[in-house]
Amino acid sequence: MAGLPKEKEMKKNIIFGLATLSTLALSAPAMAGANDLLTLGLGASYTFTDTQGLSEGSGMQSSTPSVNVRLKLLRVFGAELSYAPSAGSSQDGDLVGDSTVQASGLLFLLPTQYVGVYGKAGIGSQSFAEMGNPGSASTSYHAGGGFDVHLGDNLAIGAEMLVLIPGAASIDAALSKHGLRSTNENLGSGIQSTDRSPVELQMSDLITTDNYQASLSLRYYF
Repeated sequence: MAGLPKEKEMKKNIIFGLATLSTLALSAPAMAGANDLLTLGLGASYTFTDTQGLSEGSGMQSSTPSVNVRLKLLRVFGAELSYAPSAGSSQDGDLVGDSTVQASGLLFLLPTQYVGVYGKAGIGSQSFAEMGNPGSASTSYHAGGGFDVHLGDNLAIGAEMLVLIPGAASIDAALSKHGLRSTNENLGSGIQSTDRSPVELQMSDLITTDNYQASLSLRYYF
């Protein structure tokens, strides 16, 4: 119950931020619309993330605000950079799926005047400095899609769903961690340790819709 005041305060800040962005968007002079050949969008999102670990109780759920910048080219191609300062990896150091910084490429499959449906994929990390190092322990990947509904020429609301995929270094760290746990437990029980990994890992444990990120956003295109 101690975290409720902080969560309420965070939600108030998000509502205030979205209201401010809406006010600025409606009062600012139009320069370029969401459907122009080249346009830049500034947005704010509220994101829910659910990641699962390799053992029971090692997952994480979080709800965080984020800001993002999106560039659209020829109505079909896009690039996006998002920043969620309060996001982070799982607390016990298991598989890393959540990220503070995300860089993504977008392909708009249905770029109509009123609705834009897109596919999205990219890389995430816990800091801007680690974004250029795919081998970092905090690196993760994401893929999925979403849609935007255009409210006039410049304002859009949207929703998206992404599957989160941990990076190779995160997988190695998680396997090592579970291996050490198993060895310690076996020794404590008088059982001889073996070289066999205690984790029967399958691809479905790493690439699964149980690790996902869902978000709602408000964006203004300049």
